[in-house]
Amino acid sequence: MCGRYTLVSSIRVVEEHFQLPEGGALSHFEGVNAGPGSLMPVLSSGNPDRLTLMNFGFETQWSGSSRRLLFNARSEGDHNLEDDPRYNGALGIFSKPSFRSAIRNRRCLVPADAFIEGPKIERLNRPYCIFPTDPLGIFAMAAVWQEFPPEEGGRFSRLGFALITTSARGLVAEIGHHRAPIVLNPAHYRDWLNPNSSIQQLAEMMYSSDSREWNAYPIDSRVKSPGQHAAGLMRAVGPMLYPLEQTKVEQSWIVNGFGFNKSLRPGGYGVQSSLFD
Repeated sequence: MCGRYTLVSSIRVVEEHFQLPEGGALSHFEGVNAGPGSLMPVLSSGNPDRLTLMNFGFETQWSGSSRRLLFNARSEGDHNLEDDPRYNGALGIFSKPSFRSAIRNRRCLVPADAFIEGPKIERLNRPYCIFPTDPLGIFAMAAVWQEFPPEEGGRFSRLGFALITTSARGLVAEIGHHRAPIVLNPAHYRDWLNPNSSIQQLAEMMYSSDSREWNAYPIDSRVKSPGQHAAGLMRAVGPMLYPLEQTKVEQSWIVNGFGFNKSLRPGGYGVQSSLFD
């Protein structure tokens, strides 16, 4: 499962990554410790030229049960329940009732600077900040989105997204977790959002993930609390898994990011502060 991620790059840096025009009007969002229920920017098939704010999670309600928030969608669906990283069979998400319509018709890209995961047993009691190193910078996770009716007494419908996951391999498996988000190759961004892409093409994109190198370092377990958004949460509390100067990571995020800054408003492109203060 992937229930936490970080986006601290400025909106303009995100727009440049997706080759979007400057000037999209987004309201404030908390990007240091994004989790289920967080309102975060995505690039969707419904609006592929502008970033849109959506809630992290699908709202679902089965007969006789309370409302639930689904924030991950298994690419394999009910297949590969043992999470074998060698699995290359059918992707059951195309037939899963909760997501079969969304994966065909409502796909989106979720920008991030890092995602947060821990071992399968300890989970976020022993979290790691996981990020690409070649190059450092933004990546996009594959996701699907849905429109939900207004809340009771509300006037406007709401939008939500769920991250698509796969069996963990490489660095995430080394940390001891069994699932990981699908990180798309930038060459596939437009095809992922294209409503005419076939099931075969979508499956190939999910199997052909971003080929960048990755690294990770341990962070404070306070990140498991969805109410925690202090910039210092992303400061390392231990060494990198693979040799890399921590200052290089910090400097990259300082240059590209705004950290935890409540002044993010339309037009607030130059605002920056250190994520590691």
